[in-house]
Amino acid sequence: LFFMEQASVCWSVAISNRVIAALVRSAALRVGFLQRASEDAATFCVAATCMLFNCVSHMLVVAVVSYQEGTVLTVDLTVEILFHTLVAHVVVTEIERMLLPLLLYWHTFASIADKSFLPVREAEVMLTAPEMELWIRYADHFIMWCLACGMLAFKPLASYTMVAILLCSVYCVATYLTDKYRFLRTCGQVYSIAPKLDSAAHYFFTIPPALIFVGAVFRVVSQEATLTLAVTAFCAHVALSIVLVRVFLFCSQPEPQTTDVPYVEVASMTPFNYFNTNKIHVLRALHFPSLAVPPIYPCVPGKEYLHGGQFADFDEPTRLREGLMRLVKAPLQGWPRNPAE
Repeated sequence: LFFMEQASVCWSVAISNRVIAALVRSAALRVGFLQRASEDAATFCVAATCMLFNCVSHMLVVAVVSYQEGTVLTVDLTVEILFHTLVAHVVVTEIERMLLPLLLYWHTFASIADKSFLPVREAEVMLTAPEMELWIRYADHFIMWCLACGMLAFKPLASYTMVAILLCSVYCVATYLTDKYRFLRTCGQVYSIAPKLDSAAHYFFTIPPALIFVGAVFRVVSQEATLTLAVTAFCAHVALSIVLVRVFLFCSQPEPQTTDVPYVEVASMTPFNYFNTNKIHVLRALHFPSLAVPPIYPCVPGKEYLHGGQFADFDEPTRLREGLMRLVKAPLQGWPRNPAE
């Protein structure tokens, strides 16, 4: 009976994590961020914080009840609960990864089959593969390593802890290979103009090593271990790690390089770039062309050959320059005031 209660709690926590991620995703879409990089970073921070609190909330309840009743939550029981939560989190995450695209595909297929007439553009949007959401993968790995490092902090030589570390290592390698294949083959293309999501992940991943440091401090000063000491050690380690991450990000920040390569050569080599993925810039270049950036086509998945070859058949800068010179020599006078003219 105890094992069934423990399993039900751990699996309910794992399922509620997926619900939290879905709610945060829906809230981020409703807020309406101006930049995709800011949206991903904010979504990751909120989702990771809520999911971490959800994973340890039942442990906090057990600790409070044990303190009120004068009992003690044993280390072995804590490690066992963390291990079951970790396994449930990994299993539910992968089940969602496999079932959600399949259900979405069949739902779209049924929606198209029910309609007797559907425009091609509308059907193309419905059948386009979803984008790769890196923020949810970062949040899942953050929760996984927090649970594993918490087990290391409580009892590093336990069998549950060793199996958890091995599971996390194998899972990281497997997800890297599968996500690389999904990102390159099955997911829709997405571009980010700033590494805000990676920077936020670097800051958040300072928490798992801090948990290991707190466990080491408790083992060194076991006679004088208090909650104040644990909080102080945790905050000190996190602050030092944030400073180191900040220095690392500052030193590894790439410097922008300005070159004289024209846009025609860039478009002939790269089908997707910053200009044709920015819809506002596409409209601006279409209605207000310049010598640096001629009129361009917006990016469309599946029609990459148009973006790279649109300047291959003719000399677009020469034609654009000639058109601008004709406008300069004979500027438009606008509509005549008298309709009879």
